[in-house]
Amino acid sequence: MHEMVVTESILRITLDHAARAKAAKVNAITIKLGQLSSLVDDSIRSASTGS
Repeated sequence: MHEMVVTESILRITLDHAARAKAAKVNAITIKLGQLSSLVDDSIRSASTGS
């Protein structure tokens, strides 16, 4: 399940950028997956919510 690794990387990058911008919180992360992506959008959603 490489979606979990990808999701964790996206979250880490997002939090790094938020910290550098001194953001109090991140409201949302929007990801657009193309047709040629090997990632499964439902798996990304599950990995990000802990479901």
